[in-house]
Amino acid sequence: MTHRPRRSPLYLLPALLALGCQITADEEATDASPVVVDGALTDDGAVNGSDAQPLDALRPDAHGEPPMESGFDVHEWGLIRFLPSGADLSTSGYGFFVEDDITADKPLIYFHPQAGFDPNTEISARISIEGGRMREMWPDGGEISEDRAAYTWPSFKIQPNVPCGVEDVPTLGTFGDAGFCGQFMSGVCETAEMHAYLSETPHCLAFDHVKAPVLLYNAYTNPQHTAPIVFEASPRSVRNVSGGPVGPLWIAAEGGSGLGILYRLDTLAAGEAVEVDSLAVAFNTQAHQDFIADVRAALIDAGLAGNEADDFINAWRPNVLRDPNMDYDSAYPGGPMLYTPWSALGFYSQDAVDQLYPLEINPAPARVARVMGFTVNE
Repeated sequence: MTHRPRRSPLYLLPALLALGCQITADEEATDASPVVVDGALTDDGAVNGSDAQPLDALRPDAHGEPPMESGFDVHEWGLIRFLPSGADLSTSGYGFFVEDDITADKPLIYFHPQAGFDPNTEISARISIEGGRMREMWPDGGEISEDRAAYTWPSFKIQPNVPCGVEDVPTLGTFGDAGFCGQFMSGVCETAEMHAYLSETPHCLAFDHVKAPVLLYNAYTNPQHTAPIVFEASPRSVRNVSGGPVGPLWIAAEGGSGLGILYRLDTLAAGEAVEVDSLAVAFNTQAHQDFIADVRAALIDAGLAGNEADDFINAWRPNVLRDPNMDYDSAYPGGPMLYTPWSALGFYSQDAVDQLYPLEINPAPARVARVMGFTVNE
């Protein structure tokens, strides 16, 4: 049954945005040793402001033994776009290559060593796409499973406080006329797209043949993967049809005067439905920068570092996070109207991300923050 949510006062929004755009310590330190965070030392033993939890409580490896634990954190971000043709899980909106098939173009994975981390530590990482097939991975040279549903980077090291940037990322023509991204005849190249948005990362990853700022992969996703929310009519409502909470959530709509507006909801529980018109109006089309700041604050609150949140924002500026005003004259010359490529933008819980795309890292990270957004077209 549809019900009205508890609203957040709009006058608190500027303060919330200001608080959300920085990384703050929420708990007292349990270890007096400082940690390295983006090249700076803090005293709280973790990436400040992160609610990230250990990856499945150090789940057993394939041999039934719990993996080793070492002093580093892992951050990941991405976005799933639910389109009429299917789900598209993408790293960015630049799209140097486009396919008609349903794809999972997966996010970026960052590594953060803590103080005292041994740079000689050999690390492996394995990503799986439940019901899907791997398509593009970088750095390449790893191990693909027989069914192509999983990929393993078998051995690399973190170089603390050795920065990496786009100068370490392949371009389209790095390996001859065919370009870098000819893996499995995929026709896409999200690796090269990083040149458009990736900032310098503070800790480089060292492989036998390359050094890399991040890990990247994408895949054909499970065709059974459906949107976590649906829209209902009479009254116009949004319902969470997934098995876990989603949020924060932004709903795009046209206001009574024709002015585009965005509603905002902090969280939507599994099975919960709310009337769209009952939500607090958060932003109109003249407040695009406030909306961007709100999304950035949500990313940091979910566990990303500031430079990683900026990478997400810059990666999606071409479409998902574009300013609706930029399209008025060309698309709607008759007057102002909200023009977004989605009806809803939201974020999964980390538990949901771990179920959809299992990630295994050994030695096990101290903390893992996996931040996965989604958009839905009504």
